[in-house]
Amino acid sequence: MTPLDLTPRQCEIIALVATGKTDATIADQLFCSPRTVNAHMRDILRKLNATNRTEAAVTWTKHTETGEGEEGVERAGDHGSHP
Repeated sequence: MTPLDLTPRQCEIIALVATGKTDATIADQLFCSPRTVNAHMRDILRKLNATNRTEAAVTWTKHTETGEGEEGVERAGDHGSHP
């Protein structure tokens, strides 16, 4: 598990949510369905004890600003395309 007990995929999703992206946009970017993104968001909200996506995004952002949330997590949308 990654920081905040989120899976790597959940970390990708919450990072994109924190930039203001919608479930549909995230789904397109991560090549999955909006329902899959929504299911991940339900799990993220539960794990972060957040009542909505904004609260979850704020929690994620605060955590990553301390440097704790980025260990072992690729930047959202970056799937190892670096040389």
